[in-house]
Amino acid sequence: MARFAGVGVQFAVTILVSLALGNWLDKKFGTGVFIYLAVFVGAAIAFYSMYRQLMANLEREEAAKRARKAGGNSAARGPQ
Repeated sequence: MARFAGVGVQFAVTILVSLALGNWLDKKFGTGVFIYLAVFVGAAIAFYSMYRQLMANLEREEAAKRARKAGGNSAARGPQ
């Protein structure tokens, strides 16, 4: 569970950092568009990172399940 809590924290931090960067760029150039652009880009990066981490975790779980299943089948057959 701690692994998934870290994903949420990373998601929030990525969006907050992009928000701060967009705000800084808006103040520097006197516009109001960079904050929106930065938040959307930050959210896209955060979603992609979260997706990759969750898919990697799913793959690890499925590999462990396959290994347990393969180990259980050989034990059920007994010695040869």
